Amino acid sequence: MSKRYTILRWFSVLVTTVMLVNCGGGGSTSSTATTNNTQTSINTEDNNINTETNTDNEEDDFSRSQYRGLGFYYKNMPSSDYSLTQLTDANYNHLSETQKLQVADKLLSTLFFGYPLKVIEEKIASGNFIENIRSGLAVDKTDKEWLENYIIDDDIF
Repeated sequence: MSKRYTILRWFSVLVTTVMLVNCGGGGSTSSTATTNNTQTSINTEDNNINTETNTDNEEDDFSRSQYRGLGFYYKNMPSSDYSLTQLTDANYNHLSETQKLQVADKLLSTLFFGYPLKVIEEKIASGNFIENIRSGLAVDKTDKEWLENYIIDDDIF
């Protein structure tokens, strides 16, 4: 009877070892990892399996990185190319009313600024909401005297 338990114990240790070796992130310790892309095609008529393997290198358009076991792909590009095309008034005016309000809310909340709903709706209805916001950013509207008095007020701070 003990021989049976010994075999069962060794079998469970073997299965556990195989499972632990084959699970997890299993990645590289460097910030970028070299990957093998394997492409497999199966021909059902002839029962042929074709496998092609390509190894990524630093010259490829996309690279694979890992962070704490999570793999992700990114396009190799210099940081100077990180830019988005600006939204124009023409593109903005083609949105639905709900989408216009969502974009306006997101834009103004990003700038830590807000208008009452009626004012936002009037500004959107003008047809040049984006250009008005863009030109408004170029103008300094801070009342510096009031701001300095507010900062040095001992009753507030």
